[in-house]
Amino acid sequence: MRAPITLAISLLASSANAVTTGNQIHGMCQSDRTAVLAYLAGWMDRQSLDVGIANSLPDKLIKEGRQPPDLSVLMAFTGAICIPPNVERNQIVDLVCKALADHPENRNKGMNAIILPALHDAWPCG
Repeated sequence: MRAPITLAISLLASSANAVTTGNQIHGMCQSDRTAVLAYLAGWMDRQSLDVGIANSLPDKLIKEGRQPPDLSVLMAFTGAICIPPNVERNQIVDLVCKALADHPENRNKGMNAIILPALHDAWPCG
């Protein structure tokens, strides 16, 4: 029964290994913000999937009599993000495009390294 653990870990790891860089999205910010919106919608869906898997993993392992991993390290690393319900999608596009424009030194990084801090700085939980 190692498959669920391996699957969850590989899904979490695949999110960290972004194919898309800030340089690519920055170019889209300049020319096609609708494409940025589409990218971010997919990115947020993926994050929701990863969080759902991470949240269900400990319960599944406990039912199987195994010790769940400590996910608090992952949460402390990424930070908790609480986007208010009245935030419009274009605000998120503006925020990410601004982060790319304001920090060109980060554009070579994968998008997780750009999006997560930008969202956390704007809307931390608590």
